[in-house]
Amino acid sequence: MAFIIIIIGAIIYAVKKYLKTGEAFWLVMVSGIFGYGIVAMFGFPTEKIFLVIMLIIYLALVVSNLLAGTTSKKINISRYAYLLIAIPVLVSFYSINACAARIKEESNFSQVLALKEKGNWQRMYNQTKTVPIKYFPLDYTATPVAWYNATAAYMNGKSDEALALYKEALLQTPYHVQVNNDIGAVYLNKGNYSEAEEYFTKALEINPKFPDALFNKAVAVFNKGNRYGSYKLFRQVGYIHQPPKYNDYMLVVVNSVADSVFKARNIDLKKPVFKEDIRSKSYIFQIETSSFKARTDFMTELDKEIDLYEKQ
Repeated sequence: MAFIIIIIGAIIYAVKKYLKTGEAFWLVMVSGIFGYGIVAMFGFPTEKIFLVIMLIIYLALVVSNLLAGTTSKKINISRYAYLLIAIPVLVSFYSINACAARIKEESNFSQVLALKEKGNWQRMYNQTKTVPIKYFPLDYTATPVAWYNATAAYMNGKSDEALALYKEALLQTPYHVQVNNDIGAVYLNKGNYSEAEEYFTKALEINPKFPDALFNKAVAVFNKGNRYGSYKLFRQVGYIHQPPKYNDYMLVVVNSVADSVFKARNIDLKKPVFKEDIRSKSYIFQIETSSFKARTDFMTELDKEIDLYEKQ
């Protein structure tokens, strides 16, 4: 507020002087300060020192003219010395307090991060409770600190608390892929598959090739009863990045899809011809593996295998 008042006050004074004197100098002052104000509000002036220097020069010129115009009135500037000192001091109390609080929060976050790297979730959760989040809401990668707190809560079995913290983090960074994915993961573990799929879809809208969201969405879709839809999502994960236990999940999905194919074709599984290994998990997964490498559809390949057996 003080920063804005200084800029507006300087512009108003310069405009009045220009209208009164018509001197081009004041038009330059208005243009310069107004331009700096725009950059200051919508740019990154603290990272561009020349902008700060320009502001100091402009304000110095305005103030020097202001003081020059008042010297004839013999104003005793020393009367205002205490006021000029008192105002910054009062403002500095808040600044010092805010700075100290931020340093404390950064220090606490460093400890939280160290515990996370060690996988010490209980101590990490306890550490997140020691200092509130106010002056250091985002880490240096633009990830909300609330996300770390939520992860600590979730890893300690506090899913409701974790969900609230994840949503708090989402308000700060609505386009954060990991935050959207983790909210979906909490809903997935709660058995709320529709809500889970919604958040996984949001994550994939941001990054269509984010493997965690693809994998989790595949699980949610499978649990909702869409076997083939789940299979296609797992296939995408396989081509991007196969996480641990990917084959275990894929085996379940592939066998489920195979069962639906057998039922759709009215296969009599008691016929002697099927006493061979066509329905065994290993044989079905072998078909999937070969079709995966050839980038062909598993159901199509399974149909071909069934046709061959029926012709025997």
